[in-house]
Amino acid sequence: EEILWDKSVFGNHSSESLLHTVFFYNCKYFGLRGRDEHRNLQISQIQLEEDDNGNYIEFRGKDNKTYNGGLRHRYIAPKSVRQYLEKDCQTLKSYQMYMNAIYEIDKSVSSPFYRRPVLSDGSVKFDHILGANRLGSLMKTICQKGELKGNFSNHSGKRTLATRLYQAGVSEQMI
Repeated sequence: EEILWDKSVFGNHSSESLLHTVFFYNCKYFGLRGRDEHRNLQISQIQLEEDDNGNYIEFRGKDNKTYNGGLRHRYIAPKSVRQYLEKDCQTLKSYQMYMNAIYEIDKSVSSPFYRRPVLSDGSVKFDHILGANRLGSLMKTICQKGELKGNFSNHSGKRTLATRLYQAGVSEQMI
């Protein structure tokens, strides 16, 4: 992760680096894994908020592989996760910048979260919806740009989340 920041794969200096940052942290913080979970993610599901405990990014789940909202799941609440971050945290700034750029092109809260970066004169711009194939290989692309060795997939972020939770003492059942 530090290598990706150091090599400017992550950051807010370009549209592509912003996309890489929010994609990686959506995997790491919220456990989004497969192409479909990312592809179905809507702008309204990610909220940047503040409360007495500080600034946070909140993910409000809808349906996914293990919760589709049908009758069998009527007593299960959809996933809602908060990740608290320091106010001057680079990740929080990247999310703010990404979401502002997305709202400039589409004010609808039900529109897709991921957009294709526009290579421009240094300004941050996005346009069309990011395709399913590109979303499916984005973690691999991120790691290649960072010159990381190994076999990485979108599921790598979910594994990172599970490892962090386990190391923090969260029970395996809760994870």
